[in-house]
Amino acid sequence: MRRAAALLLAALAAAPAALAPAPLAAQGWAARLGLDRLERLRRPVVVWGELAVVEHRVALGDEVEQATGPVPGIAAQASLTSWLDLRAAVRGGTLGADGAPAEERRMGELALAAEAIPLSWIAVVGGVSTRVYRTDFGRQRWTRLTIGPEVRTPLHGRFAGRVRVAAAPYVAVSDTRAPTRALEGAAAVTYESARLRASLAYSLERYDFEPAQGSRRLEQVSGLTASLGWRLGR
Repeated sequence: MRRAAALLLAALAAAPAALAPAPLAAQGWAARLGLDRLERLRRPVVVWGELAVVEHRVALGDEVEQATGPVPGIAAQASLTSWLDLRAAVRGGTLGADGAPAEERRMGELALAAEAIPLSWIAVVGGVSTRVYRTDFGRQRWTRLTIGPEVRTPLHGRFAGRVRVAAAPYVAVSDTRAPTRALEGAAAVTYESARLRASLAYSLERYDFEPAQGSRRLEQVSGLTASLGWRLGR
């Protein structure tokens, strides 16, 4: 996972210089995809692709199952007003077992979020997501509601930092009891020009369950995500 994380960091560092297209080339690219019409939108829309290295870990007593793999995705964010943004994302991939007794699992997720921005340096982010894990032995669905603050600060030039913490007051898991506590945190560095947007983010989700047969169950999902997007509209 460390090697994959290093590759993602190197790709992000080179993205602003290497991937920013010339104005004429960008216009041609947008026209070929039929996105030139979106340039007339009054409010901006950002569309981006992302690639995450995800680790899913389940600890039951002294036994730990861990699976890791690349998870690509696509997302879009729209500004409804000067203080409210909406975001949608879909992602999916295969997590390979890091060793026995873990199993290979396929993961898919759909997430929707709203960002209220009362001040330039802070936002309140609320979201709903559904995530599915599939193995050779079955299928498990997670549904979550999350809410929490996100602090934003400029770093240098066009680079900025973001730190977010959130609680999940509602989590439903198929075929098992819901966790007694669910917390989430994320930190990101972003680069943003007039049209180009790139970011590198690390996120961590933690779920605590009631002890079962004397064994405590903990579940954790972490990921390092690189994304590159293009801003459409005015």
